[in-house]
Amino acid sequence: MLSNNNSKQDEEQNQICKIYNEDGEPSDESSNNIFNSSLEKQPITELPSKPKTSFSLMSFNSNLLNTSNLVKDSFSRLDIGNFVNLPCTIVIDEKTKHELLTNIWTPGIKYSFKEDSTSVARSFRHEWLSTYSPWLSYSQKMKGPFCVFCVLFHSSSCHGNSYKQIQFVKKPCIKYKDFHKKACEHKVSKTHLQCTENAVNFIKVFSNKAITVFDKINSSHKLLIDNNRKKIVPIISSILFCGTQEIALRGKTSNDGNFNSLIKFRIESGDKILQSHLESSPKNSKYISARVQNEIIDITGKIILSRITNYLVKSQSFFSILADETADISGTEQLSIGIRYISFESENPVVKEEFLGFVALTDMHAKIVAKSIIHFLRNCGLNLNNLVGQGYDGCSAMSGIHNGVQAIIKNEFPKAVFVHCSSHRLNLVINDLNKLQHVQNCAGSIRSIIKFFRLSPKRRKRIENIPLFCETRWSEKYKTIRIFSEHFIGIVEQLEIISMETGVDSQTKSQAFQLHSAATKSNFIVCLFIMATFSAQLEPITNALQAVQLDLSQARKYISEIIEVFNNLDANNYFHEIFKKAKNVANELGEEIKIPRIVSNQKHRSNHPINTPEDYFRVSLYQPYCMLWYNVWKNRNTSQSEMKNISFISLLDEANLYPAIHIVLTIALTLPVTTCSVERTFSTLRRVKTWTRNTIGDNRLNGLCMMAVHKEFVKSHKLELIEEIINEFGLLPRRMELLFND
Repeated sequence: MLSNNNSKQDEEQNQICKIYNEDGEPSDESSNNIFNSSLEKQPITELPSKPKTSFSLMSFNSNLLNTSNLVKDSFSRLDIGNFVNLPCTIVIDEKTKHELLTNIWTPGIKYSFKEDSTSVARSFRHEWLSTYSPWLSYSQKMKGPFCVFCVLFHSSSCHGNSYKQIQFVKKPCIKYKDFHKKACEHKVSKTHLQCTENAVNFIKVFSNKAITVFDKINSSHKLLIDNNRKKIVPIISSILFCGTQEIALRGKTSNDGNFNSLIKFRIESGDKILQSHLESSPKNSKYISARVQNEIIDITGKIILSRITNYLVKSQSFFSILADETADISGTEQLSIGIRYISFESENPVVKEEFLGFVALTDMHAKIVAKSIIHFLRNCGLNLNNLVGQGYDGCSAMSGIHNGVQAIIKNEFPKAVFVHCSSHRLNLVINDLNKLQHVQNCAGSIRSIIKFFRLSPKRRKRIENIPLFCETRWSEKYKTIRIFSEHFIGIVEQLEIISMETGVDSQTKSQAFQLHSAATKSNFIVCLFIMATFSAQLEPITNALQAVQLDLSQARKYISEIIEVFNNLDANNYFHEIFKKAKNVANELGEEIKIPRIVSNQKHRSNHPINTPEDYFRVSLYQPYCMLWYNVWKNRNTSQSEMKNISFISLLDEANLYPAIHIVLTIALTLPVTTCSVERTFSTLRRVKTWTRNTIGDNRLNGLCMMAVHKEFVKSHKLELIEEIINEFGLLPRRMELLFND
């Protein structure tokens, strides 16, 4: 017990020393108030032994100081000057000491120190009391500053030159010219530090805040649980790291893999807590097995999901569902489900689209898909009476008017309006343009040329890096056509070089010659630059339609911009510029734009009786291409130009005084515009469930995908999330206690 008390005093001595920095100045406000904070500190051990000070905690009936006999009426009873240089036979009673330490007399802000000063030039300053708090006090009786701790607890047994140091103790320090220097020298002296320690110990003994045996047991139990929680924190942190970075946890064997390697790396980096846990814990309580990994991953996914849905559950806000389907690497149909809603948590309302998870489908029948969506949303705790919108692509199973998923859900929840994804609709319009034979041939040739160069690393270095021509990635498709047209001359030249180059196999030369012949035809060159011109118009609009903050009014604005472009397509100068550019490129390649051979009796060829190439391609390519756009949009009403620059979300603040209008605007903002946010999760699915991880379970897959998609949330709330995971993980019986029950 004595050793415990000594260690406790050493700890407090170190704590007291932190009050001062290396320059002898007070460190900060919290350090200066260390003495006051000790009043609220609860000890967890037995009462400390009596401090080694000069005062006695015993009561002396004959020698107790009677302050009423010593203090004049003009001075306060708690003036520190009343207790300076007292005879050794007089002992200050404990109650008075406690009052002096906690409620000592302090001069007011308007106190006149100049009247007490013997010097004409300098006097004591009131701000010094806060600078050197809590030990400095001013005495009206002695007309100078003193150290409260040293006056009350100073004795010859204290360390240091106690007899030489009489300023602040036996007489006031009135040399105000060097006051800061003297004060700094005093507060770092051994005598002062020892007296400060004695004062802290006195407060603890006087307050008598010792804990009971039952409280000691609870404290020990809580300490054990805190240590157990610290052991499991690096394990959970490693799992979160692998999940957010889309890294496989397990390897070929249970002892191999990124997770175990990361655990070993933590130990090598100096994680002593984790090292001690793995070395001292039994094999069945190390909590690094595959089963524990699955539990933690599943718990993490559910916590992230609950964070998203709790706002909708509490606020009863309107929401729309977003869904799209894809097949994973094992051939399982996975339905990606998300929601769109308006969040009023911040100062300004924000449109949010959040991914909720994947649902494995056993069949693509509309009734099964609709039942899976409803069951999933109910398991999330959402009130489906607040469902106001559905966003899907245009396949018949999802968008069917009578038997589609949207019709089945709308029959059960009539407010759930179906909105066809705007990006899908725009892509369908573009695909309709491919019905033109020349457009089909041009797109096929572009795809073949890009594939030819990308199949060989050597050939790939010959041209600029051009992305693959992908039909499902709409913005990439337009970007590919644009980049291909910009580097068309270099591509054709390289095809010609490869077709005649020695040292190249005959099959490659033959393929290069065929592609070169197709790329230098007049139809291909003109069609390429027509497609490139409109792709440049469609690319930014396609990207804009994928924004989360997009609402129906803004989508209408972008579509209106497309219509405005095509309303001016009949002007001759528009095609003239396209044809001029194509002709210049053909001249650089040594080719000539000319009219194909015309046969009068041919029915399946453009046999227009036109003499100039420009007029021929205007009639045979440009006008049919534009006519398809006109037929698609001719019935669209675009006269409401005043709606172009108005966003629904900007009107929400204006509608606060009109609840009905506010609800209407909220529903309009909640209605889905595109399903791009759920389609982006397909890429995450393919990175998480790979050929080497094709047997991953549904719960583990969902948990890992939730961490990967919501990685920003996980990183910004990591510590809070880990504590919540431990709380959920500790609810089941564990060999290592993780929760403390009062």
